Amino acid sequence: MTERIRILHLVGVADSKTVKLSHISRDAAKMPMHFSGNVEIGALVGDEFEVVRLLCGDLPTDDFRAKPFAVIMNGICDPDSNTGSLRAASRIVEQVGVGVFNDPALVARLTRDQVAQELEGIDGLVVPRTARIQPRAVREVLPLAAEAGVEPPLLVREAGSHGGHDLTLVRSADDHDLLERFSFDGRYLYATEFVDYRSADDRYRKYRAFVVDGRPIAKHLIAAGGWNVHARDRVSVDESESLQREDDEFVGASPMPFERVFRAVYDRLGLDYFGIDFGVDDEGRVVLFEANACVRALEGTASESPIPSHRRSTQTIRDALGARLRELAGAERVSSPERR
Repeated sequence: MTERIRILHLVGVADSKTVKLSHISRDAAKMPMHFSGNVEIGALVGDEFEVVRLLCGDLPTDDFRAKPFAVIMNGICDPDSNTGSLRAASRIVEQVGVGVFNDPALVARLTRDQVAQELEGIDGLVVPRTARIQPRAVREVLPLAAEAGVEPPLLVREAGSHGGHDLTLVRSADDHDLLERFSFDGRYLYATEFVDYRSADDRYRKYRAFVVDGRPIAKHLIAAGGWNVHARDRVSVDESESLQREDDEFVGASPMPFERVFRAVYDRLGLDYFGIDFGVDDEGRVVLFEANACVRALEGTASESPIPSHRRSTQTIRDALGARLRELAGAERVSSPERR
């Protein structure tokens, strides 16, 4: 039997030092914990790998001793909520000295505003202006955003949040009361220019793709009536077979639509693995929503989609991930890739 490739899988404790419990039991082993600011990448790894999970954080830590590893796989993805664990992960990477997948030092630099700056100027890609601000009151949000070049209509979200939760659209200065949902206690917010990506049929189409080792892979398309699109908004096959067919065609197209754009994004960001959520404007250009390592490839908790084309796409992502890990296994540690 072939010996499995040993992976050190880095997971991080958020700067808040909090974890989420999904079940309470007298037996601690039966209380699964969710650590925010991480991506569920471990669930995509095949049986050919032996995965050892190591929890990182800005906390007092026991000495860590284990057998040698062939490769490090970093699952810490959020540079806003997990700055301490990314620093700790970077130290581990330097100490272990093997090939690393999604270098934590690189992830730490890719905040939403920095990503927007890195991707500016790519042909065929609309990158909304994004500012990281620290308002102390509702009345400070729009002036601080304007100072950074972002005017209404704009989107506001708390730094470190994902999935469109609490994402707020402020269409004009008259809507500033919508911002009272946020806490003004010193935490950072992102203000992002809103680009209306509504299609001719009045639906909003949100596309998702992944890039693994420079290879773009289509994941899904969701069409909905509102601008803040989630998986739960997907129109069922019974309601519209044409929209499901459109989704299948996007996922199954070869070559993938907008492949040239996404390869250019990879060249700028340099991550081994990241997801891209986007729309398409009336000129056929990609409208970027986000591009980062936190985008989920699996729906729910390591669950598979009931849609056949999505399951095939997930398998393609798994295969590409495995190929990249095998390539990195045994490689000498190299510095983070140079970016422009």
